[in-house]
Amino acid sequence: MMEGRGGALSEYRILDLTDSQGAYCTKLLADLGADVIKIEPPAGDPMRNIPPFVNDEPDPNKSLYFLYRNSNKRGVTLNLETEKGKATFRSLVKTADVLVENFPPDHMPALDLDYPTLMASNPRLIIASMTEFGRSGPYRDYRGSNIVDCALSGAMISSGFAERPCMLPGTPAYDAASLVAAISILAALYARGRTGQGQHIDTSVHETARLALYPWPVTLYSYSLNPDSEPPGPEPRVSASLYPSFPCKDGLIRVLAMSPRQWKALVRVLGSPEALLKPEFEDFMYRILNFDTVTAQVKEFTEECSMAELVEAGHREGVPIVPIFSIPGFIDSDHTKARRFFVEVEHPVTGKICFPGPPYRWTETPPHIKRLGPSLSEHNEEVFSGLVQEGPRAPEPADGGEEGDKTGHAPLEGVRVLSLGTGAVIPDFGMILGQLGADVIKIESSDNLDFMRTLSADKNNVAGFNEANRNKRSFGVNLKTERGREIARRLIQMCDIVGENFRGGVVKDLGVDYETVRPLKPDIVYISSQGFGRGGPYSDYQAYGPMLAASSGFLSIWAHPDDPYPTGSNAPVPDHIASKQAVVAALAALDYRRRTGKGQFIDMAQTEVAANLIGEHYLDYLVNQHLPQPRGNRGPTAAPHGAYPCKGQDNWCAISVSTDEEWRRFCKVIDHPEWITDPRFTTLSGRLQNHDELDQGIGEWTADRDAQEVMDRLQGVGVPAGVVQRAQDTIVDPQLKWLGAIIEQDHPVGGRRMYPNVPFKMPASPPRPSIRAPLLGEHTDEICRELLGMSDKEITKLKEEGILEDAGL
Repeated sequence: MMEGRGGALSEYRILDLTDSQGAYCTKLLADLGADVIKIEPPAGDPMRNIPPFVNDEPDPNKSLYFLYRNSNKRGVTLNLETEKGKATFRSLVKTADVLVENFPPDHMPALDLDYPTLMASNPRLIIASMTEFGRSGPYRDYRGSNIVDCALSGAMISSGFAERPCMLPGTPAYDAASLVAAISILAALYARGRTGQGQHIDTSVHETARLALYPWPVTLYSYSLNPDSEPPGPEPRVSASLYPSFPCKDGLIRVLAMSPRQWKALVRVLGSPEALLKPEFEDFMYRILNFDTVTAQVKEFTEECSMAELVEAGHREGVPIVPIFSIPGFIDSDHTKARRFFVEVEHPVTGKICFPGPPYRWTETPPHIKRLGPSLSEHNEEVFSGLVQEGPRAPEPADGGEEGDKTGHAPLEGVRVLSLGTGAVIPDFGMILGQLGADVIKIESSDNLDFMRTLSADKNNVAGFNEANRNKRSFGVNLKTERGREIARRLIQMCDIVGENFRGGVVKDLGVDYETVRPLKPDIVYISSQGFGRGGPYSDYQAYGPMLAASSGFLSIWAHPDDPYPTGSNAPVPDHIASKQAVVAALAALDYRRRTGKGQFIDMAQTEVAANLIGEHYLDYLVNQHLPQPRGNRGPTAAPHGAYPCKGQDNWCAISVSTDEEWRRFCKVIDHPEWITDPRFTTLSGRLQNHDELDQGIGEWTADRDAQEVMDRLQGVGVPAGVVQRAQDTIVDPQLKWLGAIIEQDHPVGGRRMYPNVPFKMPASPPRPSIRAPLLGEHTDEICRELLGMSDKEITKLKEEGILEDAGL
């Protein structure tokens, strides 16, 4: 992290009216250099009361949760209930580029700070509203919380052991929504550079958490439907068998051995013991069905080795094996140290501490941590006295001329992206950029298939691939040939962004790495996203999302306290979060290039993406020497707080009660009015101490009711509650229907299927409608003619030589 150089967003000022729901959004923008001014009420943001605290001393200025999620921001206090406070706020708005808020829909208008008035005083202002369920629709006034939104996202039902779901650690639903909001803001800023106009954009946690945590279930369910048979049953929680964990001398490892090749490699790692050489063990489904037997036999051999020995042997033999690091294990690992992810920061409360940095390195505008979250009112004088001298911000000229282009084009229209992606991260990255209007070209060939295409007998009919590769054109070119590499480099010269997530060293071997590309296209924005990032002993290790959750420390606290070991989720966390982080980086770098003409290389480590989501847990260890422990579905500031069993098979409803008023209403609904005066439960601290007794009584009430009934009855009295949704629930969710969160598309091989919509609500620069995923090489001829100027004769010859490939249509 380099001090003294402005970040990619250093030209922008952002006003932050968020709490824990949106704080990660503005942190991302602040870490990238924006001047973020956090505006708190005089009593302070409620985030300041969230543990852990420095030295375990509750204090508004000592919340490590607050200090982490508000890093790099300046802080002021302002009473927006008073006329003086409103006047000062309006003056601030005139100096700002972006306002981010997460109040209920009617809050700002009730303060006489309605959006049309604010935008009239600053026509270039971008207002980003983050609500729990959306600004309209049947759930408009429902109450949310992190666990409720996580439950409704579809990610929670797939997490934990088979007996019960387990919430992801940290505040995953809020952070996922924050990433989507940050993408919307950056896209709107880029569009403003062309049009000169601001706009009011809208993000709901209910819709966006699904996309950013685990977007595949609806599509997987849709592809599994057969008109001649019954619908499939509930999807099981099988992460323990999909990504098994095994004990070793000094901890636990996680293994991904799905294919016969990977299984044989694992057997070699273990010394080829006769017990594991049975031919039937090579069949993945056999191992799943006989999981306990296979696990017992593998464990006999892993227990004799250390984590490091097994990880290195897996790398050598070709099977992904990673350590399940604890929080200190990740901090102290040689790879983390080599990457310099933790940086020293001085703070008046904590003193000098190591602090988790951003999850990427930039060559031109490296982000860095300048300060921890501000003390209460810390920058009042600095900001408010500056208002008198500063005055309204001078408008930035639009690229489209004096009047700008006000045609309402998609934000990235005219931008071209080359996707060298496989799996989830870069394919999803390209899908989002394509939805925002970019021309995204996916490079692929039968000799170098995206591994997602191999998950079905028909490479063009894979649910996950067809979800993540929408909004792209497929260019079939064999990069294993010198002529194919030359063609790819010609295409790159016509592109603005390149994204790749091949294993370390692969793009260099293919001749399309940044060092090779930069002389051809000096202003290229090049995003490289490996599991472990460049540099360090693991930089060329094979990795998948569930393995990266393990090696980042994230998995170590993703469990119930009584689980035998952490197992995480069927979902490939942090893959889809990483894709959104990559989009944030690309848009910030693209906007910087628009203003300066300079491109750059961005190296993003997916392990650090996972670690970035739980920074407060690393700080608790680094500052207080506490080893963070799994909490399961419990929360530090609400009780009850958990997922409760409902009528039917594996049905659950998440409930969280934070305030005494919510508690009183809750007790009446569940027919326990006596709990209101029960001394064990009259205070939040008492409810937290007696959580087990609460859970038993609540579970008895919920067990006789449908999960949707529990949610509706509690939401009816203002208590946050949400069904732990699976794909079937998502499809019929009335709020998601209202928001248009699920769309149907026809695919020439897959047929008519359902997909999650990309939830950008940007009225002045609306994203384009989603385009179905391409067949392999479907657009080869089109791209050769339009961009490369090839004749039909040349195209035919290159196909005959095996350099180009089309869909055979």
